[in-house]
Amino acid sequence: MEIAGDFRRGCELVADLALVAIGKRRTEIEQSTLRLVVTDNKHFGASLLEATGSAAHLEQLRRYAAERGVALKPDGLYRGRKLVASATEAEIYEALDLQFIEPELREGRDEIERAASQQLPPLVRDEDLHGILHSHTTASDGTETLEAMAEATRCNDGLLSSLETVITAQISKPEIFFIDPLPSPARQAF
Repeated sequence: MEIAGDFRRGCELVADLALVAIGKRRTEIEQSTLRLVVTDNKHFGASLLEATGSAAHLEQLRRYAAERGVALKPDGLYRGRKLVASATEAEIYEALDLQFIEPELREGRDEIERAASQQLPPLVRDEDLHGILHSHTTASDGTETLEAMAEATRCNDGLLSSLETVITAQISKPEIFFIDPLPSPARQAF
């Protein structure tokens, strides 16, 4: 089973949750904010691509496919009645001569044009992060103490253990008196 939809694309807000699972035949169940797609191995990639979206990306991808004489359907990429690609998302993008488009980039912006010219940017991965420059502790509105955060950087597992720098920045609580450092004329300039 794979998570799809807004969550797989890394959207800040997840309006719906989509899941794609392998079964004997294609079935789709939608209830409120949950969508379950069951499909066979042969069509899994096409179903995952369709369930991941976004709507704008899928529309542009269908148009791009049509311009090349193929049709992108929920169960695969077709040339006439012949199934060209459907088992994996990578197979579908490759059949369209596109660089693989990571789910996080599938928003219907310029990703298809960039994939066509092999110009998609690499995504930032956990191992690319060297520090956290803004985190809150329980001294303000955070959920962990400074000591717990420092200890997490010493552990051998998890994201914090691989960081070189962790900087905490606290916000003032409403009950703490805050002095405005900008004189009145400077404030008005903003």
